[in-house]
Amino acid sequence: MPLPNYAEAEEDDNYFVTMTDMMVGLLFIFLIMVAFFAYKLSKQSDTEGMVPQQFLIELKTENNTLRSKLEETEKKLQTALTSLSLVQSKLNTAEAQIALLEKEIQEIKLNSLARFNESSRDSRRRILRSVQNRVQEIDQSIAISADYERGILRLQGVDLFASASTSLLNPSTVRLLADILEKELQCSIFGHTPIHPCTKSIGFVEAVYIEGHTDNLPLRAGYRTDGIQNNLQLSARRASNTYQTMIDSAPGLGQFQNPSSQSIMSVSAYGEQRPLTDNINREARNHNRRIDIRLEMYQPKDEKEVADLESLSAIAAQTASNRNTHNTQRPEPTSTEPSSSVTWEIKKAPSK
Repeated sequence: MPLPNYAEAEEDDNYFVTMTDMMVGLLFIFLIMVAFFAYKLSKQSDTEGMVPQQFLIELKTENNTLRSKLEETEKKLQTALTSLSLVQSKLNTAEAQIALLEKEIQEIKLNSLARFNESSRDSRRRILRSVQNRVQEIDQSIAISADYERGILRLQGVDLFASASTSLLNPSTVRLLADILEKELQCSIFGHTPIHPCTKSIGFVEAVYIEGHTDNLPLRAGYRTDGIQNNLQLSARRASNTYQTMIDSAPGLGQFQNPSSQSIMSVSAYGEQRPLTDNINREARNHNRRIDIRLEMYQPKDEKEVADLESLSAIAAQTASNRNTHNTQRPEPTSTEPSSSVTWEIKKAPSK
């Protein structure tokens, strides 16, 4: 049996020892390197996390500077907003002034003649409305209507006249209307000093037409009286009778004159020529049978005449106001002498 080779076995053991030492050494070196890098990383993190005190001071100073600038900017903004508000207020005031100036310019463009005529139309509407309201306040059974644009007070003929008749059925209706109309016209009559103060609106009545209208039914032979042969003559007679009843009840109406020194009261007749509606039935015919009282307002020839009329109107209004004040303070004694009146004179432009 051969003996073991102890020399070879020892060499193998030395080889393993050497390899172990080398591995331990390498591991130790590795651990040292890991520890070194860990240390370097830790130092770098600590360094990065630290902010120098001087930098903090500079940062705080800059922050305060920015805050101060922000506050200053906010103050400037507030001042600008306040200024903007003032500018807006001034702009609104300027716009209002511009609107007022534009209105004044428009009024200037609308010359005094046009203004006078417009005021006259307003006066006519006021007169018609007041007469209609007062009549109905006193007697609601009276069928009276108004056409303000055409200047007409309208009484239904069916309540005033029997068929084919020219005699008034209800003369009291016409008398009431005449009395109220006389009072309402006082402030619009040229040459007349009203007994009470008038409004600022001006305008003078040119004419008051008592107009007769009928339906289209022809007069039958048995109903032709007083020489009346047709509806035109019938309407003329009815208008004349209405006119006379008004003048008898309110004599002042017959004395009122227009700026041309002519009586304002007049009579017109149209028969069946101007119906309000087709004469298709009895109701429609009753509507067409009527008495219209038409007011026409005086229209001046030029602006100079307007100025004269406005001046005389102001004098009359002041006279009425003074008289009213005097009557309020002390009753006047009864006298049969006529009261003084304002002298009115308008020189008419020559006709061409």
